[in-house]
Amino acid sequence: MNINDIARVAKAFGEEISGVKRRNTDINWYPYDSLSNIHSLQRLFGHDDIDLLPRAAASRVLDIGAADGDLAFLFERLGCTVDILDNAQTNYNDCAGIARMASALNSGVTLIQKDVDLEFLRLEQDYDLAIALGLLYHLRNPFAFLMGLALRCETMLLSTRIARTMGNFDLRELPVAYLLDTEEANRDPTNYWIFSEAGLLRVLKRAGWIVLCKTNMGCVDNSNPSAADRDERIFVYCRRVPNYQDLTVHHHF
Repeated sequence: MNINDIARVAKAFGEEISGVKRRNTDINWYPYDSLSNIHSLQRLFGHDDIDLLPRAAASRVLDIGAADGDLAFLFERLGCTVDILDNAQTNYNDCAGIARMASALNSGVTLIQKDVDLEFLRLEQDYDLAIALGLLYHLRNPFAFLMGLALRCETMLLSTRIARTMGNFDLRELPVAYLLDTEEANRDPTNYWIFSEAGLLRVLKRAGWIVLCKTNMGCVDNSNPSAADRDERIFVYCRRVPNYQDLTVHHHF
């Protein structure tokens, strides 16, 4: 099943979950349209007919930092077995939206509540696909997170904010990251590391991931780590290295 097949299902499904949200006004729903990520993923894959879910009915999907779970419930509708990994303390509505949507849809999606920043990420299941969209810059320890995913997940869809400049410095060719001050970006204290593109690609490589395709969106000329009008996002699709089990054995990645 490629991204265009998924997009066709997402259109009707989006209307269904919007109806659930309109009928449940007591929930402080996540204010952004998570399913709009499907359009970004269509741009990521372009004309490449990549089979994102070779065996949808047998695929296990992990959606991390899922907001109200819109994407997770979409992948369940596609036939996948889906787990959500989220943390009530940092979720927009303490995961109440996930619980209400699951009930409304009679869903079998499992919610795993865990702070992935407290310790090295250890998952109990293997997954065909991990979804980590708009999450990485909210983590204190992104390297450990990415490595933990590689040990359990065969492929990954990831997006995060990146920066091309910092003050007078051009970061385009430098594999670096900028550590935001408290509430420096979007007045959100959960924002931490903003990578340069080269920095993100480097950390993915060293954490056991091979980038298969990528695309940039937003302010692609002179983005910086914190200004709202100079926000750039990168979307990547990755496959873990064949020798991923060696990630805990040696450091030659």
